[in-house]
Amino acid sequence: MADKKKSLSYGKLIFIGVIWTFLYLKIAVNGCFFLFGFNLLSASDWVYRLVAFLDSRWIINTSADFGLFCCMLLFVPLWLIGWWGLYLVHWKKFIPKRLFEKKIKRNVIKIASDKKGFAPHKLRVQSSALLSVAPIAPNTISRSDPEDVLPHPYPSDQEGKEKIDQSQSDIMSDEQDIQAILPLTTGTRADFFPHISMNGHYAAFALSTDSRAVVFHIINQPDSTWIVDTDVDIKQSDWYSERRVLDAPLTSVIEIAKSLHESEPNSIAVPAVLMMSGSLMNASETRDYLEKNGVMLLRLDEVDADDIPLFTDFLNEYFNSNQDDE
Repeated sequence: MADKKKSLSYGKLIFIGVIWTFLYLKIAVNGCFFLFGFNLLSASDWVYRLVAFLDSRWIINTSADFGLFCCMLLFVPLWLIGWWGLYLVHWKKFIPKRLFEKKIKRNVIKIASDKKGFAPHKLRVQSSALLSVAPIAPNTISRSDPEDVLPHPYPSDQEGKEKIDQSQSDIMSDEQDIQAILPLTTGTRADFFPHISMNGHYAAFALSTDSRAVVFHIINQPDSTWIVDTDVDIKQSDWYSERRVLDAPLTSVIEIAKSLHESEPNSIAVPAVLMMSGSLMNASETRDYLEKNGVMLLRLDEVDADDIPLFTDFLNEYFNSNQDDE
């Protein structure tokens, strides 16, 4: 994926501008009045000094006069320079790490690579947890043989065992969410495939027709407020809440969608993130950021964010609209 030029964040610019203007005026006005008896916010003071300067009644021949002259001359430029300089600061770097829990591991499952080409209607699911998911008509879910799920024999080294344990942990943590989402897809022209594992990456589920597929990562942390780092590359973008940090959670769905499209160039494969609960502090900025990087941001009704499209509306528009999926 080609790197994108970082766009101007107007929300951040305005927010910093308001804070900086208040602090700047507080310091500059009070300081100038205390040192030189000049009110920077008084039009009459400005007119008096400017007229006196032009009439040669105010001659700058002392350090106090020179200091006042500099304050008047640089009053606006310093305000603008300070505003822009503070905007360029990456403030998230100064947030104390102890405010968050230890970074969780990425939801990556390194089980087995999918060596077959991709046809969305035959999407291969490599997970024994799939056996516990009941299909809802008209959706169909392919069932994988448990022997095809994990490579045998199991790795004997400790690192290999830890990877398999983490894989099973990720699958089980998503299972309850998948069971809640599955009924929402009833009537959709797409097939539902849970627990996607491909090329060492894991996705909670995918929706697929003959010509298009969407690969999903789930965010479900009730009572959590998230903020997304939109100042870095999409594959390095962390999600922060008051309780935890998700370390670049969208990397896997991006890579899976990319692999699916490369395997079948005539198909459309799109990565997506589905928020099931909580809230997003910079929702509008995050939505624009993800869209520019080819990632969809969707939500359930429980997420109070009008800037984020609803999952059910997306299903109707993306899969149930008039399109040739045959």
